Amino acid sequence: MRSQESWLPEGAWAQCVSHTHQLDPDLPVWVGIDMALKRDTIAVCVAQPQDDRVVVRAKIWNPELEGIDIAGVEAHLRELHNTFEVREFVYDPAFFERSAEYLSDEGMNLVTFPQSASRMIPACGNAYEMIVAKKVAHDGAPTFTDQVLSAAQRMSDKGWTLSKGKSKRKIDACIAMVMALDRANTRPRSGLEPQVLNVWN
Repeated sequence: MRSQESWLPEGAWAQCVSHTHQLDPDLPVWVGIDMALKRDTIAVCVAQPQDDRVVVRAKIWNPELEGIDIAGVEAHLRELHNTFEVREFVYDPAFFERSAEYLSDEGMNLVTFPQSASRMIPACGNAYEMIVAKKVAHDGAPTFTDQVLSAAQRMSDKGWTLSKGKSKRKIDACIAMVMALDRANTRPRSGLEPQVLNVWN
């Protein structure tokens, strides 16, 4: 259900539902990771540019029900690494730095994406424009949809980012998607050597 204060116009997310667009193991992907410790969910979002759209899929863990399953998250990331050509695993270093170091040692390309205004304002704007222009394709998964539509704009003098808004519903999959779309849409498609990178600009 769309929140009255949702960051997206009415019907924008629904128009992006596509059951013909599936993840293709032969094409590269970008992965956004939004980690949590207690009250939020944990979300991993895959973004894969195809001919006319960027296909997105999310996996979500609920620590309040399942406990903090860091090993499960890491196992899922390894599975993605083994299934796809993952150009970047993008993460906020606040809660995931130790796991990122381990995974980087295994040859995975971990890229920090601090959720600062300077990073999130353009990333949120990019995701908004892509969704409104129907350049994103998702499968309508209910929990993913709820988290995307529950996000609200948080205004500042520099622009807007996303927050839970008055509903206080979970939005972690939306944040993971915003990060993945930003990197998939704005970074070169050329191959990268595995390394831990810092992205501050």
